[in-house]
Amino acid sequence: MTTSGWQPAIVNTWRRRFDVFAVLVHFVLIALVAAKLDDKSTTSPTTRVRLGLILLVEVASFAFHVWIWAGWLLVPPSKLSGFVIDWRTAPWNKFKWAEYAVTATAGTISVALSGNSGASSIPQIVVLSIGGIAQQWCGYTLDAVATSKEDVSRHTRSFIFGALSQAAEFTILIFWVNVNLESPLFWIYGVMWSSFGVIAYARLRQELQLDFTAATDMLFIGADKSSTGPRAILELSEMWYSLMGWVAKLAVGLATIYIAE
Repeated sequence: MTTSGWQPAIVNTWRRRFDVFAVLVHFVLIALVAAKLDDKSTTSPTTRVRLGLILLVEVASFAFHVWIWAGWLLVPPSKLSGFVIDWRTAPWNKFKWAEYAVTATAGTISVALSGNSGASSIPQIVVLSIGGIAQQWCGYTLDAVATSKEDVSRHTRSFIFGALSQAAEFTILIFWVNVNLESPLFWIYGVMWSSFGVIAYARLRQELQLDFTAATDMLFIGADKSSTGPRAILELSEMWYSLMGWVAKLAVGLATIYIAE
């Protein structure tokens, strides 16, 4: 991810397109998962639980993106007493981390339930849930706008903790849960969930290059026209999060449906 040649209008246009397209993707996946659950051939209790978790992921994501969509379309959104946010003037979607805490964690548990044992124990699910929520908290703290070198240092610590937590999650799934490594679901999940770490790293790398003594690096809302300043870094990463948010869930959702029995 690079902010070279950053143009706010283009970045926000694509971000809006990704958010609107996400509504359609999640709606279709809700229908597909519901149809699979209704299929008489889907008899395995564990499979039905896994599909139920994916349905939770899709319903929560659909509702969240409808909320974002309303923020893009309603004028003025302030009429709804602040419930709908106008992303045109509030470019940082910090609420996505609360949505990820629910959807990414549910998706991980769904993958865990595809383990060779056919089911995961309560301690395994609890540990994976705590780890999943902790990762999203790291993402939230790292995602905040850096206004000083101290902020960047804090973001670096958050990234390291989040990366270690993600590595621990993979280790738990492989060696404790005994997830089926021959299943495409685990590898799709691994690549998709890791992509968010790639976005976070790319953003952190850009922040490490900021010189907070320069006027352009201190500008954020409204007046920031720099291609390397905090607002450029923020809005470009938001565009990538908007894209990967639905791509990752689409991939894991379709893989779950494909291996359902």
